[in-house]
Amino acid sequence: MLNNALYRPYDSSTKNAMLNSYVYYEEEGMVGSLVRFLADGPTGGKTVDYSRYWHGYLVYLIPGLVFFTVGELKVLMMVVQMLLFSLCLYEFGKRDFLYAVLFTAVVLFINPVTTVLTFQDADIYIIMMLFTYLFLREREWVKQKERWKYLFALNGMLTAFMDFFTYPLVAIGIPLLAFLIVEELHWKKGMVVVGKSLFFWMSGYAGMWIGKWVMTWLLTGYNAIAEGMDSVKYRTTGTYSDVELTYGYVLKCIWDAINEPPMWIMLILPLVVAGGYIWRERYAISLNGEKAFSLIPVFVVALLPFIYYFMVRNHTAIHPWLEYRELAVTLFGLGTLGIKMVCRKETDKYTVIDK
Repeated sequence: MLNNALYRPYDSSTKNAMLNSYVYYEEEGMVGSLVRFLADGPTGGKTVDYSRYWHGYLVYLIPGLVFFTVGELKVLMMVVQMLLFSLCLYEFGKRDFLYAVLFTAVVLFINPVTTVLTFQDADIYIIMMLFTYLFLREREWVKQKERWKYLFALNGMLTAFMDFFTYPLVAIGIPLLAFLIVEELHWKKGMVVVGKSLFFWMSGYAGMWIGKWVMTWLLTGYNAIAEGMDSVKYRTTGTYSDVELTYGYVLKCIWDAINEPPMWIMLILPLVVAGGYIWRERYAISLNGEKAFSLIPVFVVALLPFIYYFMVRNHTAIHPWLEYRELAVTLFGLGTLGIKMVCRKETDKYTVIDK
């Protein structure tokens, strides 16, 4: 990302913006190439065009590097992320303390340390936070004229614009679950909301991404369409270096990425806090037929990462340290199911509002 922000090999600003090139030295690797480029310039390096993505992060990274160091930019990124997290936590807490605990667990699972230290991990995290807060804070405005559909399309467009291909499902999954939390819908209408949300998000995401390929081809003559399609085929294939990527193997890669002591501590601690709160506040399980059916849309959203892993087996197996974060959607979904299945004993009632 820094190499792309600093390297401008072409005389045309349009060509530089569309081809998104970086300089690379075969013997140095990616990080070494950046260090050598900063020390000696591009002499002897290979210009690599990385045109299949928008690289929207350059919108803030290029001007930011004019006024700040990389370290200072990361401090500013930390402030923004902490502010957004606090706003979302406040909104969840207004609904139920358990949602605040659950959202904290989800953020810890994503690992906010890496989202601060790594620009690549930050963009999806910030998009997720922004839309989650919007759906929680502006509930009535979002519902009017079904604005939520267009917000999900905008979410998909921003995801395609800002992100490489890190953990995109989190950008829609967490806000969608937040929307289902604030809207107690009948399960059929809930499923319609889920279906429409996914359709509009994928339309925005795919349309924005393909738009980059078309614009690059029209403005520079470079066939980014062929490059983009080759990339899609490669990332969705079931093989890598002649190794067959079975679904079981892909899931094992994800399991290996999360099966670490710090991860288990971050998951168990919020469970302990939630359990203590449930015991103190005299919560009890309350699950009748009407309530059980109303949970179906949440359960479907919680399953989306496993569908994603099946469709994008190559990318998942090669980059499990990125893709494990998609399970934040599953964690949030299952936690939401648990919260919706309990209520205080003195108010053991549940009504599905037919909206």
